[in-house]
Amino acid sequence: MKSLISVQTEPAGAIVTLRRAGQVVATGPSPFAQTLDEGEYALSIEHPDYRTVGERVRVHAGKVYVVIVEMSQGHFLGYLSVVSDPPGASVFIDGREEGAAGQTPFRSVLDTGSHHVILERPGFAPAERDVEIAVGAEVSLRVPLARVDFGRLRVIANLAQARVFVDGESVGAVPYEGQLTPGAHEVEVEADGMKTFSESVTIARGQLTPVRVRLRPRPSRRTAWTTLIFGLGSAGAGLYLGMRGRDIRDRLRSERDAGTLASDDPRILRGRLFYYGADAAYGFGALLGVFSLYYFLRDPLPDSEGSVLEPRDWALAPSFDRHGAGATLTGRF
Repeated sequence: MKSLISVQTEPAGAIVTLRRAGQVVATGPSPFAQTLDEGEYALSIEHPDYRTVGERVRVHAGKVYVVIVEMSQGHFLGYLSVVSDPPGASVFIDGREEGAAGQTPFRSVLDTGSHHVILERPGFAPAERDVEIAVGAEVSLRVPLARVDFGRLRVIANLAQARVFVDGESVGAVPYEGQLTPGAHEVEVEADGMKTFSESVTIARGQLTPVRVRLRPRPSRRTAWTTLIFGLGSAGAGLYLGMRGRDIRDRLRSERDAGTLASDDPRILRGRLFYYGADAAYGFGALLGVFSLYYFLRDPLPDSEGSVLEPRDWALAPSFDRHGAGATLTGRF
């Protein structure tokens, strides 16, 4: 069973020659195609403006070989296909210095030879593979990705720099994003003059859990404090009046025992008035105390509220075209 070899060059028009055991099997300008028997062949490509390149090709029965050659670099190229589960992983070829070559599902031409492939996807552990790219061959990788053993929490609120606490410990201010162990965590958001928001949030492995918070103000306690102060003042006045009435009573009692107290002594009425005033002041102070307690406990304003959104994958990775200019930046949150 014969095989087919197709040769494409950049630029086109280069002379393609196939030899077997030193004998020319076929020759012609690119783009070039030729059916071949199984075996080993010497492939050479010549162009008057570029240096000649050559490579040995092992042809197996019933195969199609597509050979791509960049004459400017003198490189033979092959194909690499990478599929990850889940898709959307950034693909790095031979290191991270040049940025990501693309995202899975990924397919691109590469120089022949050995390459180190790195897959990265936020929320998943990096995966690495070594591949060998042969002339005209296509190498396919299918890589399962495993989630990392932590998750992330993002907190935003209607008040910038509101304080964020996780399990009772301060972790920063909104907008906040940080790494947490999977499972339930108690999240609190507070700010001066605002009601504290508190909620139990479950963090999923390898995923981001967003929390949106709306802080609402605490009610003013000015009326309660004012009422309390007037109540204490009234109670103080009652104490003073009572002491004055008791002083008059003691003196009148002493004079009565000595037989010198007149029945129409004006101090008798004055003492009673002091006692009546003291009772009224005590009663008014007690009433103000009740009102003060009510104003302290009364809360006409709604509580702070928030919503815990569904955990989601997070991604933000640049990718670069290895065979052309430009770059793209993609994100999902």
